[in-house]
Amino acid sequence: MRPLDLSLPFNRLARMLAFFPSEPASFFWRSFTFTAGEGDVGRAFATVTHSTALADVSRDFKSAVASMRIIVKDFSVSPDNKLVVSFEKAHASALKALETLASSIDQRHTENIAGLRKALMSLHGNFNELLRERKTLGFDDASGLRKNLQVAGNAVERIINENMSGLAEADATR
Repeated sequence: MRPLDLSLPFNRLARMLAFFPSEPASFFWRSFTFTAGEGDVGRAFATVTHSTALADVSRDFKSAVASMRIIVKDFSVSPDNKLVVSFEKAHASALKALETLASSIDQRHTENIAGLRKALMSLHGNFNELLRERKTLGFDDASGLRKNLQVAGNAVERIINENMSGLAEADATR
């Protein structure tokens, strides 16, 4: 919320009175006008600085969420522990940016920030569930259910080959 600026009516009054012919009064009112104008410029620069900082944090948040999206896609195609670490870093960065935004904006937007935080936590939970399932399935052929399936398939093939040795060649081929 913006602070109430009580000097605004005085700024206009000072500008009007600055045109009076009296030299001491003119000097006083011009000084007053200059001081009031300087305050306005200072507040304007503060507003621009604050807006720039918010834009930077907003861009960081957007970038972190986009990174998480790309990492999840890559992880779905080719799971890797490096991608898990990258996801955690991007998630932490998004949460940090969200906290910075929450502390820098009006309280009217608290509900929006809470909704974004809830969505981030839900996304993190979904990724953890995907990670758990991929670990069960196996990141590659040498881990998880994929490894077990390969070992079982090799064992079945070995047993079949051992039992075929006593059969005639025509029967073994069949």
